[in-house]
Amino acid sequence: MRSLCILFLVAAFSSTGYAVPDSLKRSVAYYNTFTSGMMIGCGDCLRGKDLTATFSMSHGIVFPSGIRLAAGTGLDVYSEWRMIPLVAGFTWDKQKRSNGLYFHLNSGYAFGQYLRPDQGSFFREEERGGFTVNPMIGYRIGREKLRVYLQAGYKYQQAYYALHYDGGRPGIPSYSIERDYQLQRLVVQLGFGFN
Repeated sequence: MRSLCILFLVAAFSSTGYAVPDSLKRSVAYYNTFTSGMMIGCGDCLRGKDLTATFSMSHGIVFPSGIRLAAGTGLDVYSEWRMIPLVAGFTWDKQKRSNGLYFHLNSGYAFGQYLRPDQGSFFREEERGGFTVNPMIGYRIGREKLRVYLQAGYKYQQAYYALHYDGGRPGIPSYSIERDYQLQRLVVQLGFGFN
């Protein structure tokens, strides 16, 4: 009976909340963000502007100072390319109020796939992505567990495509066609995140 009373007292006092100053409550914490939106720019400017999709996800840590560091990935859809960026992210958000402005920067490497018709067995193709950078300014709604983000900015991605003909048909010499892409777009995104 005595051990049952001790167990009851331990359980009762362990669930009692004690006042802890907010400065001690705030420490490094996990967060994630999921966004989707559109990219506006021109792939082939003679045809006009493209309006294509972008999706991203990042996971990281938030410091009491409002600085957030994250790693992320996503999918960027261009008229001629599909890019999968792997990025490191930095966000500065003071989080003093429930709603507020923030600055966000992603940078890293984007893997690319060039969308093209089948060139046949006489051709050899090379495709690759490259460096990517994405500065954004945004507006955060909420600062507790669930947050909603509206952000706009600029996205730059490098990509490369080459088509090599190594011969194989009589009378046609070998040749290569190479092109470096500098994909630049205005980006508008809406998303949500959890702390």
